Amino acid sequence: MFICFLFISSLYLTNTTKKQENAFNYENSFPIFNLLFIP
Repeated sequence: MFICFLFISSLYLTNTTKKQENAFNYENSFPIFNLLFIP
């Protein structure tokens, strides 16, 4: 279940970076996923 969520989140991150082509947005969304993984 955790691995599946990790896979979906990584796909979501790659899709957003491909659409907007902005490295800043990718780094901005990273801490949100890190906060989700901590609990």
